[in-house]
Amino acid sequence: MRRLSWLWPLLLPALSAAAEPVTVFYIEKPPYYHSEQGEPTGFLLERTRAIFSKAGIGVHFEARPAKRIQMEFQLGREPACSVGWFKTAQRSRYAWFSRAIHRDAPMVVLTRNTLREQIKAYASLTALLSSPLRLGLIDGFPMANWTPCSPAPAAATSPPHPPRACACWRPSVSTTP
Repeated sequence: MRRLSWLWPLLLPALSAAAEPVTVFYIEKPPYYHSEQGEPTGFLLERTRAIFSKAGIGVHFEARPAKRIQMEFQLGREPACSVGWFKTAQRSRYAWFSRAIHRDAPMVVLTRNTLREQIKAYASLTALLSSPLRLGLIDGFPMANWTPCSPAPAAATSPPHPPRACACWRPSVSTTP
């Protein structure tokens, strides 16, 4: 479901012929991607820069809020890429996805120490979300399908975590396979 595979073989030859650098949008989310003294940095931006450089493609990085990046892709005015997106069915309607360039560590639930035992009582995130406890998510970043969890998951049985990829859009090219 989270397989990302076919963007780069199709898109890189067309982008490498471009005279102007490709715009790569990113959000401010240290240490992945952020600005320091007005300059884009972060380990995933550096990895992205190296990938484009190896392909002979110039890049120009621009920081934008997540919802604006999604709107830019949906409007499809100019060729652009953005780094660090999880592939969803909705996003696949207006963007192409590269192969994974990073895989995050497992997700965790952060809570006050006083709620620790109460949280452990729930065998899955679905059950926790149905509880009377108030939970919060970062705006614009739903994690799609929830993965069941246990109070002490064994590393060997933990499900794979969704990879982060570059999402790209190019005008006048169909994104349907």
